[in-house]
Amino acid sequence: MEPNLNIGDVAIIYKVKAEEVELNDIIAYQTEKQIILHRVLEIREKNEKYTFITKGDNNTQEDTNPVEEYQLLGKVIFKIPYLGYPSIWLNITDNYK
Repeated sequence: MEPNLNIGDVAIIYKVKAEEVELNDIIAYQTEKQIILHRVLEIREKNEKYTFITKGDNNTQEDTNPVEEYQLLGKVIFKIPYLGYPSIWLNITDNYK
């Protein structure tokens, strides 16, 4: 998500309902393997169920799979720069033990 979110930044996620998500929000969503933070390009509603078309800010194309409402964890409300570096450093050093 560079340049808006950088390595070492901690993103603060606020839990929201799907109908509270707006275009250009950065949302957090769960896939089978990971949590992803991407920007909302399009919101689709059908039968009161929402899906989101997303894209990483540093990616050239939108994501292949739409984000389903059940995958939504929340949206980024602010970031704390550099706060995540100690965690990154500890993870790296743990790998060398």
